[in-house]
Amino acid sequence: MTHKEKILKYLNLKGIKTSVFYRNCKFSNGFLDSGKSFGADKLAIILDNYQDLNVTWLLHDIGEMLLSDPSALNEPKLRYGKDVKDLLYEQIEENRILKLENKSLKETVENLRKTD
Repeated sequence: MTHKEKILKYLNLKGIKTSVFYRNCKFSNGFLDSGKSFGADKLAIILDNYQDLNVTWLLHDIGEMLLSDPSALNEPKLRYGKDVKDLLYEQIEENRILKLENKSLKETVENLRKTD
């Protein structure tokens, strides 16, 4: 079983939708559908968000899927001490900037088409 298949097995056991997993980890949709494995950076993000997932099981197929420590939470941690409202405002601002950039690029493409 590949690492990604194991993640899907974990999500199924916990009743977590893949869309929620993608959102919590900030992965693109379909991340679990392509390729067999992922890098250490993605692994760290997954383990930060799903702390009851046994990394030894995930990587080496040793032990149980879930850690036996009942204090392990299955909720994403807040990052950088920011609350959800601050993160939302940052996303809104980033979207605004990207929309302006997109508009500018569309205008550039149109101007290039006119010169042809």
